[in-house]
Amino acid sequence: MTNPFEREDGLYHVLVNAEGQYSLWPAYLDVPDGWETRLTNENRSVCLEYIETNWRDMRPESLKRLNPLRCNKKKPALIRQAFYAEISC
Repeated sequence: MTNPFEREDGLYHVLVNAEGQYSLWPAYLDVPDGWETRLTNENRSVCLEYIETNWRDMRPESLKRLNPLRCNKKKPALIRQAFYAEISC
């Protein structure tokens, strides 16, 4: 059986949860509690493009709201860049 999330010929929705996380979701499945539909009944590539365009910051909303002063400035710059992108430390 083919993975329903990887079918190129299927129809999909784009979902978003309260944390601002996006999901590609097969259109024939019920939308799970806690998720809202942002794009409906599109092919997989259109949905993936929508997600890529709109989900610019992978951090959940709760992490984005943290005080930037909580950053550990002693961490190497590359680690800070990877884990604290868009947080001004």
